[in-house]
Amino acid sequence: MHTALSSMRCVTLQNTSVWSLIGENFLQLNVVLQRSFPMVVEDKPVMTLDKLLSQIGGILSLWLGLNIMFVFEIIELVICLIRDRFVTKIKNTATVPHA
Repeated sequence: MHTALSSMRCVTLQNTSVWSLIGENFLQLNVVLQRSFPMVVEDKPVMTLDKLLSQIGGILSLWLGLNIMFVFEIIELVICLIRDRFVTKIKNTATVPHA
């Protein structure tokens, strides 16, 4: 659906040149440094190899510890469910009178 405004924009864009659109819609920014000597940019590693391996080891030990805890929690849940099922079954057989 074309409105009068969008068709007017299309006509305006077709009549103007690309360079006038760039000149009207973009900004040129010139950065001038106060120092006249060259600036030296130097890359330094943030983390050395031994620090990286230490971090990885710490994270893996934490992950392993949490997984072992999770496994024991699942085992405990299964044992509790089995125990409750048998205790309920034993209670039901003990309370039902024999005919």
